[in-house]
Amino acid sequence: MKNIITISNGVLHVPDSPVIPYIEGDGIGPDVWKATQNVLDSAVNKAYSGKKSINWLEVFAGEKSFNLMNSWLPTETIDAFKLFKIGMKGPLTTPVGGGIRSLNVALRQTLDLNYEKLMAEKGKDAAEKEKAQAMQEGKILIWDSIMDNTLQQVLTNPKDFDVIATLNLNGDYLSDAIAAQATHGTAPTFANKDMANPSSLILSGVMMLDYLGWGEAADLVEEGLKKTILSKKVTFDLARDMEGAKEDKTPTTDTPVTSPMDVAAPEDALKENTDAKNDGKLYGEAPKSTATAIAFADLMAAPEKYDGMEVVVKGNVNDVCQAEGCWIILGDGNKEITVKTLHVFVVPKDSYDNLAEVNGVFKIKEITEEQARHMNSESKNTKIKTEDIKGPQKVYTITATGIKLAKGDGKSGAEQKDDSCCDKSKSKTECKDKKD
Repeated sequence: MKNIITISNGVLHVPDSPVIPYIEGDGIGPDVWKATQNVLDSAVNKAYSGKKSINWLEVFAGEKSFNLMNSWLPTETIDAFKLFKIGMKGPLTTPVGGGIRSLNVALRQTLDLNYEKLMAEKGKDAAEKEKAQAMQEGKILIWDSIMDNTLQQVLTNPKDFDVIATLNLNGDYLSDAIAAQATHGTAPTFANKDMANPSSLILSGVMMLDYLGWGEAADLVEEGLKKTILSKKVTFDLARDMEGAKEDKTPTTDTPVTSPMDVAAPEDALKENTDAKNDGKLYGEAPKSTATAIAFADLMAAPEKYDGMEVVVKGNVNDVCQAEGCWIILGDGNKEITVKTLHVFVVPKDSYDNLAEVNGVFKIKEITEEQARHMNSESKNTKIKTEDIKGPQKVYTITATGIKLAKGDGKSGAEQKDDSCCDKSKSKTECKDKKD
């Protein structure tokens, strides 16, 4: 089957329309699943202009499965997850009765989702002299951290952690924070009342999209959730603690959680997209006063320092999205930053060779050598040679809230090829002449 996700040499290969099984779940499961599916489908369709989609396949577990198949967890469900590699599940009820274990635990154990009991990990030396200082020396050799700080650091600096030894309750908090799982239960009191908040399952879907390599769709979902919460039209659990909020029902395709990602750029912005180069034209919003202004070279000299920060950076535009103008590439010939607008606004498609002042959140993500080589080989205008890519690579992105363009010297951008209007062998000048 061509729509099955495969793994070879440690690299995930995802078709344009992968089959992904899902368990709807018990209690509020059907409510939050419908909302989640609508949001994810909408984001994928918007991000890739209908060229990618998810083929959802329902499999069964929990109460629905027991009623339909007289089994709490059928072997067909396990087989589907093994075959298709990736899946989603809503909250499941733990059956009451002798000899029936938690379905969540059963899924983790059957699908081998837990770490193995015996693991070899990197060691660290600890300088000590316990014989001479027996009373002062203990047996904690490496790192002691309070839980508050650990919860923060495991999200902001996950690469610093290999193994965490902690108590059961704290471990539960940590697994909820760092694993792609929704943190709520079945909440049967609120089932079928359109009251459940689907954000947790939706954000699990964001993690799934990121894992698939569909970061553009994942970003759309996150931005949609942020805008929905800022609009203060939310479900009851948030409305009761949010001043001026308006209580809303569990979202469907017509409610605010999906609307920010369903709405394309305004008509006037799309018309501007065909204009010639602008001098000092601002697209989107002006930078906040709290944003850190920094030169491109300085940012790339110490990128980790600015990871997750809101920045304002100036650089040369090497490439522009030729479909909608929804992303640009800033570069200096050695390093590149992908700037994404998430379709909130767009820039002119002929903005290459311009200078750009970009404001937004700077992020770093590490990818494998194979992924980096694949991405580089598909880029038409990158100055980085694929054969020069060795080992894991860091990808730099800015989720932009605004881009200000100014005319450049015409020397910084790479030779542009516009495959949206003519043959790929033609240069940007020939392509532009054809459009004219």
